[in-house]
Amino acid sequence: MSMTPLSHPAQGSTNWFTPVDTNWTTIETAINQLLARTLNTTAPLTGGGDLSADRTLAISNFTGDSGSGGAKGAVPAPAAGDAAAKKYLFSDGTWRTILTSDLSGTLAIGSGGTNSSTALANGSVMGSAGGKIQETTAIAASGNDDLSGIDIIANGGAGTGAGVPGLLQLKYPCIHATDSTAQSLSAAHPINSTLFVQTTGVTVAADAGGDPEKTLIGTVVGTITVDAGSMRVGRVIRISAHGVITTTNPTSPTLQLRIKWGGSGGTLIADTGAQASVVNQTGNLWEVVCNLTFRTISATSNSSSVEADGLWKNHASSGAGGLSNIKLLNFGGNVLTTIDTTANKDIFFSAQWGTATSGNTIVCTQLIAEILN
Repeated sequence: MSMTPLSHPAQGSTNWFTPVDTNWTTIETAINQLLARTLNTTAPLTGGGDLSADRTLAISNFTGDSGSGGAKGAVPAPAAGDAAAKKYLFSDGTWRTILTSDLSGTLAIGSGGTNSSTALANGSVMGSAGGKIQETTAIAASGNDDLSGIDIIANGGAGTGAGVPGLLQLKYPCIHATDSTAQSLSAAHPINSTLFVQTTGVTVAADAGGDPEKTLIGTVVGTITVDAGSMRVGRVIRISAHGVITTTNPTSPTLQLRIKWGGSGGTLIADTGAQASVVNQTGNLWEVVCNLTFRTISATSNSSSVEADGLWKNHASSGAGGLSNIKLLNFGGNVLTTIDTTANKDIFFSAQWGTATSGNTIVCTQLIAEILN
């Protein structure tokens, strides 16, 4: 180890000392040198200066962008309840929930990693009119994700007031030449959905208790209620029903099927009329398919219109080659009916025998209502 010789202090240099640079100096000189130094700060730190006085350092607050850029700094503390309200710190410097106006243009969901599915489990995503919401990666369980029991709900574009609501649509990859070019996407196609599916059969009998109109709708998955304002021009509700008929011979009464808008006391929109039954049927098949097409939609009560068009088929007998003697009836008649779409309305599907005659029954075993477009 090398040693550096230390020179002796000058004559009369009492109370001197030497720092690590081996130069003799006084304590007073060392303090003055220290006080001459400056504590420099850069934003967001403030409170710097020379050390001749006490200095208190602080951090400036974060400043949001109002058009010309913001400034870095301390983030404002969220208020109590902000986490439960799912608030986020926005670039304007405030804590708030996501607004529809924040999501114009294109929003990619779940493109940041493998944990994308959890982002869709408990939240909502909204987009402004004219914008797009796109899932860029598959929604599938991976790693520790668990999608069991999770309903993934996509909302159509909601406007204001009587504005036409946006559609839920899908685009499909289009197959083309076998090269490395990425597949293009098709035009957007509206997503069809199911309003309800019946899970229990319903029997309407022409029994001794009378012959009133009775519902053919039993327990359902989904809902028989069409939400107020949810219809739009060109939207279709398709009702498909199947079952069996048993009639006596020779005293079978007439049978009439109806579809109503707004429950049992609602507006009649499809009707077979009272039709003579084919006698001596034992569990013969019947089928109804009826489309309710919304032609006009109004924000005013009882001012929208729907056109019902359908068919009732009764396989009245069986021949050697299979079912024959199929009875076909117009169910609807392409007639426009004025209805109210401004309030919640129940779909009602019913049967009514002409007279109370025992041994005559119609059973609805399957019933499905779909929303198209």
